[in-house]
Amino acid sequence: MEKYLKYKKKYILLSGSKPIVRSKSQQKHYHAAGVCIIEKSYNHGRKPGEPAYIFYKSYRGCWEILGGEYDPAKDIGTFAIAETAKRESYEESATYLNFENTGVIGKKVSGIDVMSDQQDTRPGHGTFYRAYFVAIPSGQFLRSEATASLTAYVGQSPYNEMTDVTRVYLSDLEPELGKAGDVTVVDTHGTTITISALTKALIRNAGRASGAIIQAVLANPKKVTKITVGGLKQLVIGD
Repeated sequence: MEKYLKYKKKYILLSGSKPIVRSKSQQKHYHAAGVCIIEKSYNHGRKPGEPAYIFYKSYRGCWEILGGEYDPAKDIGTFAIAETAKRESYEESATYLNFENTGVIGKKVSGIDVMSDQQDTRPGHGTFYRAYFVAIPSGQFLRSEATASLTAYVGQSPYNEMTDVTRVYLSDLEPELGKAGDVTVVDTHGTTITISALTKALIRNAGRASGAIIQAVLANPKKVTKITVGGLKQLVIGD
């Protein structure tokens, strides 16, 4: 028998291979989720003071938001797909980014839902990917600390999926969002990189969403506390 949890007038399927969000008007099946992190401003690149996306480089070669597949054995909290985003961002950042709870990721900001969905049309998928958008204050995220974590966990599953990290100013990615497929863009220090089609689509959808998701989260950055665990820095992100 399928079990459901009522959540904000919707019903979340708690059993089965895919979490399902049901409402009177729609039903979506999700296979994956992630977090798009935006730094409120980045002052050490080509456009000091402008906000920037933080992207990680996957083993496939593209730069992406942090995220991955729903795991029914692990993602069993109040809102399963938000649990996926929380867990995957921690794993793929090699423990550098640690959200205190799913509420930090999924809570509305100024009454606005801070998420976007995109149907994943890659072979073997076909269901939806959900991205949550979170802003952090300037100066907290350090590339040296982030890459130290990636290096420390090389070859250690599940923390070994990403190989590098960079930033891209919002204004530099904006002209590319309407293009098909993967897109190339110049990062904050002038290096040309390739952003995955899925990451691009999720950001594009957030920009088009009612309520201006990206502007809402930039106006309400989360609290960041820096700690040291096992000799590595970690950013604990909370409200």
